Amino acid sequence: MTTQKNQFEYYIPYELDELDTLRIVETTNKVLIQIFPEDAEETVGGIYTKGIKPFGFAKNTTRRAKVIKTCERIVPGKTEAEFTLWQTDVQVKPGDEIYINYFDNLNSYDFTYQDMDIKLIPYSGIICAIRDGEVIMCNGYVLLEDYEESVGFGEHKFERKIADQGIVRHIGKPNKRYYIPVVKHTRASKIREGRIGSVIYGRSDLEYICEDRWKHDHKEGELQDGDRVVIGGVRKVWYLEEWSYARFDKRKMYRVCQQYNIIAKFI
Repeated sequence: MTTQKNQFEYYIPYELDELDTLRIVETTNKVLIQIFPEDAEETVGGIYTKGIKPFGFAKNTTRRAKVIKTCERIVPGKTEAEFTLWQTDVQVKPGDEIYINYFDNLNSYDFTYQDMDIKLIPYSGIICAIRDGEVIMCNGYVLLEDYEESVGFGEHKFERKIADQGIVRHIGKPNKRYYIPVVKHTRASKIREGRIGSVIYGRSDLEYICEDRWKHDHKEGELQDGDRVVIGGVRKVWYLEEWSYARFDKRKMYRVCQQYNIIAKFI
């Protein structure tokens, strides 16, 4: 079965004989998931999309899945297969319905098993899980409802969304601590900050390490459901789902950000 990964690339996913033959290495922080077939084949409105040449693949990729296997613990830092910048606990279990970051879905390891779409994604790509009707937030994420206020006057008033504000609707445990990536020049024994993906990435004389230089986050219980909050960086906020495929909480549209990105709340 040939599958189109995006509008540029076709590939043949590896076919598994048995799911038990795939063992997750703990230090890679990976989770084995199954994409729901209905999510990949049609929109909520019933438009059948399977087989249609994709456009805007980042917008139309699936963001919901079911957990098959999961690592038992999270190991922060860089390995050959993963880079996790925070310390947290594994909160998902096999059978959980989860919502994932679309970027991690696009860049996942893909398999097939009995016509099922199976993927191996980093735990850091999981935003939340649903178990027995309960929403469990993961990786220090929070779901925000858009905050709107009336502008104008008289009959010309309308509601306007305030981009850097939101209403807390689903929140869980904060991450235990965060890490900042630091580039270490191993030959010169010199340390300076750098960014993943910069021109110096991949040079043989460089080593990426994580220094524990930022321990601040909100205390558990400091942010509550219904709080009106101020967002520190709107570029680090995105919508949980696209409207055409939205299934979470009766299709309500929520924005996603990590708790550290909330810098103030109204009291």
